[in-house]
Amino acid sequence: MSGEERLAGSEGSARARGPSAFADSAWLRTLIGVLAVLSMVTLVGALAAGGTGRTMALLHALSAAALFVVLVAWLVASRSALTAVREQQRAWQESRRLMEDLVDEQARAQERIERLATVDSLTQLANRQTFDERAAGLLARAYSEGKRCALLFIDLDNFRLLNNGYGHRVGDEMLSVVAARLRGIIAEPDLIGRRGGDELVALLVDIPGADRAVEVAQALIKSISEPARVLGMEVAVTPSVGISFFPQDGVELDSLLNAADAAMYQAKESGRRTYAFYTPTVARRVDLRLRLEQRLRKAVESRDFRLHYQPLVSLADGKMVGAEALIRWRDAELGDISPAEFVPIAEESGLIVGLGDWVIREACRHRQEWRALGIEVPPVSLNMAGVQLRQLGCVDDLLEVLGEYGVSAAEIEIEVTETGLLDTSAVSRENLVRMRNAGIRIALDDFGVGFSSLAHLRDLPIHRLKIDRSFTVECMRDARTLTIVKAVVEMARSLGITVTAEGIETQAQQTWMQHLGCDSAQGYLFARPMTADEYLKLFIDRRGAGRERSLMH
Repeated sequence: MSGEERLAGSEGSARARGPSAFADSAWLRTLIGVLAVLSMVTLVGALAAGGTGRTMALLHALSAAALFVVLVAWLVASRSALTAVREQQRAWQESRRLMEDLVDEQARAQERIERLATVDSLTQLANRQTFDERAAGLLARAYSEGKRCALLFIDLDNFRLLNNGYGHRVGDEMLSVVAARLRGIIAEPDLIGRRGGDELVALLVDIPGADRAVEVAQALIKSISEPARVLGMEVAVTPSVGISFFPQDGVELDSLLNAADAAMYQAKESGRRTYAFYTPTVARRVDLRLRLEQRLRKAVESRDFRLHYQPLVSLADGKMVGAEALIRWRDAELGDISPAEFVPIAEESGLIVGLGDWVIREACRHRQEWRALGIEVPPVSLNMAGVQLRQLGCVDDLLEVLGEYGVSAAEIEIEVTETGLLDTSAVSRENLVRMRNAGIRIALDDFGVGFSSLAHLRDLPIHRLKIDRSFTVECMRDARTLTIVKAVVEMARSLGITVTAEGIETQAQQTWMQHLGCDSAQGYLFARPMTADEYLKLFIDRRGAGRERSLMH
């Protein structure tokens, strides 16, 4: 029952009791009056008639009795009236108490509404609007008092992979942990807020110099990077922090946010899990990045790319056993742009899906043209980003394109990077299994540069393992790296997985990787990436009427 209902009930009860009580009181008052009048009339009449002693004694007795009745009646009436008054007082007190409870309830509800309007429900930090309003006020005060401030823009590295790999519930819990750790480092009068997603901000007011900002940045990087137990799992994230200063980098909040955001991207480019200051150079890099993204978006719409091929060579006999398809982009305004520059931008902006679709179609179109010429080239490896692998219709779309160009599943190998395979979601696993069941081979690319989990070799439907070029180079001069490569190759071969060494540039590297048991290799020693026409010509030259010449000679 609500406060209003309880209050209404109490008032109704008081109204129900009140009239009855007062009615009883009125009746008693009437009775008393009647008895008093009768007694007086009787007494006066007797006296007027000259009554005898016995008569007078009787009258005195009657009068006394009447007076007694009057007294009793008066007492009863008084008690009844007092009871009615007390009951009404209790009713009013109950009504007042219920009213006070109702007011308190409304105040608490209003407080909850106001809190929801100012605080992020997940992290309990100031939400975007509240942070902006309070920060603007703090900056205005700092300006009038000649104080220096610092704005820290905090972004969690690879947080998208965490969400996709473990689920959004784990991601949300980890954000709550990060927020709690921030509150343990930054307290009032400084301000912390959540901009959205995994982006957090902190305003440090009245700092003596840049050292204070560096101290806080280092402390929060160390704290946030510590693994946390979340929903029964040990989870770890790392932050990249961009720092801008008031007033030199801007006097308005928007200017400081933009500057700190730009510095944060610089921190990510510097290797992540670090901090960077805003500088004009950083600003130029960010502007270039934004320009690249705009130009890339147009290129994806117009399909303004080229596909190059780099051969895979058997280490046993030097024959071409395949090729990796590599995308290239020459912009009309910016010139040749390295995949190392535009592919990360494509992944962050979501353009990678359109880019990947183009690569698949272009490779299938080339194979269709070559088959029309009567030339059967070795299988081609196509790179697929993690976000593509997570799409529900990924395999269906791939098989539809293969069917459209008349390309069999056996002619295709899908390469997924190790970091891409961190996403162990049900959709990704199902897509990998469906590809394998359809006859498409799966390659784990750049093995060793991600999280180096050997469990991937055991648990996922992998046909080929490609060892990253950094391991190829280091194993010749570092004993520990050599031991790791040996173990990986042995495990892969025991599981029936072929091994390809990437980045072979010298004869010595080739000899080493062949000695370790690698099946094939890829690198400048054999051939650089080349256009489709150049690749076809190279293959024809090496084929020669059933006598394929080795690329190793």
